[in-house]
Amino acid sequence: MSVEAGVGSPDFGPALEYHSARPAYNRFAIEDLVVFAGVQDWSPVLEIGAGTGRATVPLVRQLVSVHAIDPSPDMLGVLRQTTAGRSVRSEQTTLEDGSFEPESFDLVVCAEAWHWLDPKTRYDNVRRILKPGGTLSILYNELPSDISTAIQPLTTHDPFSAQSVFGELAQRDDFYQAHHRKYQNLTVLSFAELQKLLGTMSGYRQVPALQREQVFSAITSNMEHNSDGRHVKLPYTTSLLLAKRV
Repeated sequence: MSVEAGVGSPDFGPALEYHSARPAYNRFAIEDLVVFAGVQDWSPVLEIGAGTGRATVPLVRQLVSVHAIDPSPDMLGVLRQTTAGRSVRSEQTTLEDGSFEPESFDLVVCAEAWHWLDPKTRYDNVRRILKPGGTLSILYNELPSDISTAIQPLTTHDPFSAQSVFGELAQRDDFYQAHHRKYQNLTVLSFAELQKLLGTMSGYRQVPALQREQVFSAITSNMEHNSDGRHVKLPYTTSLLLAKRV
């Protein structure tokens, strides 16, 4: 799915609705991430743009301790609920503003948030705080083209995809062993749940209500082949991008 790229102030709607509406990351992607990084429960791990913990929860289930950062206090409030009792430290800050020591993390994870980081500095900022041989991992759940092609015209930013990030990673000389792995998923949503999912997308939220209704109607029409009239089958791909710091 192409998404909004560049620095900005995203509006994802109420944090609890975001958490319940967004699809889960493929569990094999999370397992492969941890294996590739070679992290243990004592390894320092930073998650950028952790949001409500959609990626944090499966990460800590792999016995990984996570320092989760996000600029939104509402998102972090939900994250603290979803990770209660687990080895998670949450902090309201950003990659750019946080006080992180050089070469202090074995793994840096960014799920559904890489496009909100400054494209001019994001790789340099991550490289600075990763230990040599440490892993950068970027996750995206990419929705089918029936949705992405309808949402993209609503955004004010250039198209962005996991494939484009892989191209960037593969060309950099300060990261190596770049991988792009894809995991297929299928979920079934009611039309109300589909509408809630769209309501967590910044581009969809920023247009007038009438235009949102038109976009939703177009999406449901495009997905008729996967619908029984009340529910829709939603295939999506978890893209896992991995690379080691030199």
